[in-house]
Amino acid sequence: MIRWKDSIQWKVVGALVFIALLATIAAMLSSMALTKTFFTRYLDRTRYGRSEQLAEVLAAYYERVGSWQDVDELLLGWSGRMGRMAPGRRLVRERLVLADERGVVIVDSSGRSLGEIIPRAQLTQGAEVIVDGRRRGTVFLMTVAGMALGNMEEEFLFSLRRSAWTVGAGVVLVAAFVGLLLSKRLVGPLVTLAQATRRLAGRDLAYRVPVESEDEIGELARAFNAMAAKLEETEELRRNMIADLAHELRTPISILRGNLESLQWQLQEATPELIISLHDEAVRLSRLVSDLQSLAVAEAGELKLNREQVDPGELVGGLSMVFAVEANAKGVDLQVDIDEDVPALWVDRDRLRQVLLNLLTNALHHTPAGGRVGLRAHRQDGGVRLVVSDTGPGIGPEEIPRVFDRYYRAPAQDPGGVGLGLAIAKAYVEAHGGTIWVESELGRGTSFYVELPEGAKDQ
Repeated sequence: MIRWKDSIQWKVVGALVFIALLATIAAMLSSMALTKTFFTRYLDRTRYGRSEQLAEVLAAYYERVGSWQDVDELLLGWSGRMGRMAPGRRLVRERLVLADERGVVIVDSSGRSLGEIIPRAQLTQGAEVIVDGRRRGTVFLMTVAGMALGNMEEEFLFSLRRSAWTVGAGVVLVAAFVGLLLSKRLVGPLVTLAQATRRLAGRDLAYRVPVESEDEIGELARAFNAMAAKLEETEELRRNMIADLAHELRTPISILRGNLESLQWQLQEATPELIISLHDEAVRLSRLVSDLQSLAVAEAGELKLNREQVDPGELVGGLSMVFAVEANAKGVDLQVDIDEDVPALWVDRDRLRQVLLNLLTNALHHTPAGGRVGLRAHRQDGGVRLVVSDTGPGIGPEEIPRVFDRYYRAPAQDPGGVGLGLAIAKAYVEAHGGTIWVESELGRGTSFYVELPEGAKDQ
């Protein structure tokens, strides 16, 4: 059982929440920093604008009086009217500072810097008092804490931060919800596939996964169903193979055992005919074991080929002579067609001969008297094509894709075999880098095609 914290669903939700949390925090921090910067600039511009208005009032006062005498009474009274109520009913006053033309502070509503000289660089931050084209002083407006924000401004930024955190929490919750829905959509089919895999492991090979989408998950479901179908088919072939092998082995073993027991108990004599019969059964067993071994080695890719230069025309001609007597005895016309320009092949003579022997044996077996079997060799692009054809009953279209499967026998096939011949032929041809296929039509015959590359000695 998969624990929740180890499931993909939890990982998807956690990843989305983590990403949303990081993105929200980054967005909040950056937006708060920018908001505070822009808000501070706005307040500074507002104060500077009010400072300029006050500078005009002071310029008129200096022009009327001719000096800054008693200006503190005017400014201190005026600054008292600039007080404002902050949340909590606490009065927040702005600090007013006036410096003369030399930069000496002559008025400070807080009383902290009277008589001090303001540096020239700082004087540029205040509003100049101009009289007759000459600077007579500089006026500053600021909060009581210097250039820091006032309580109302801090309260505004605090409310903004609180709203941002609330929105961020909402974003995280929405991300968790979306992640849960998304993970269910993604993980649900995977959970179904996991259950199907467990059923498959429990030998329930008929189980299939419903395909509910056309995306990668749907493609995975289709691939699983194809694999399950192939396993089911393979399992059926395996059961049939065991039954076929049991049948194939039972008969010669029973014959050998019965006759040997009869000889042991002297119930019959060891006549030449009996010895030949026992030898034939032993050969049959040996051939079956050899076929199984050859197929296993070939399908494992470990088949050793003793390559040599082989003339396809010579090989086909020799086989035609071997089968001519059998064909005549059965009343079948054996036709051989060999092109003159067929190139030599670099192949294992014995393996290729076994392939053609198997195809010719099947062709003669399925061709009735008066029929025709053809054996042809001709040049093909970059190699040689060998064709074995017959005018037998043919193979049904539903059977053609399976004729090269091991242990498969078509309904019309010889019941005496176990379905290894064509599988071995296919394995041998592919070991040479060639291809083999079949074309057939019911009632009109069958043709097997073998194409082999011309090859070279260094293969």
